[in-house]
Amino acid sequence: MEEIQDQVLSATISPLEMFKMNYAQTSLDSYLFAKLIVNAIIDKGSTIIYGRYLHRKLPAHFAKYLGKIYEEVQIQEIRSYDPGETVESYLINWMEEDEPVKFGF
Repeated sequence: MEEIQDQVLSATISPLEMFKMNYAQTSLDSYLFAKLIVNAIIDKGSTIIYGRYLHRKLPAHFAKYLGKIYEEVQIQEIRSYDPGETVESYLINWMEEDEPVKFGF
């Protein structure tokens, strides 16, 4: 039975050809064969439906997300800053920091 599933999944022969070749001899084989076909149809259909959902929802999601980013950037640009700090004060008060203390045994 695994060999039938492998053939269906690898699509070496079509399900109709497999049926014609009398692979579905017992009721269990018929059930498993039908289950494989139904699962393949459901998987393909769900992939298509999910793709359509993403195609419809993603632009609105990205617009909302980028709008929030834009608002935060604008707030950062408009926010007041400390005008007392100048480049000269940084250059005058600059000093080298001490080396970090090494913790070890």
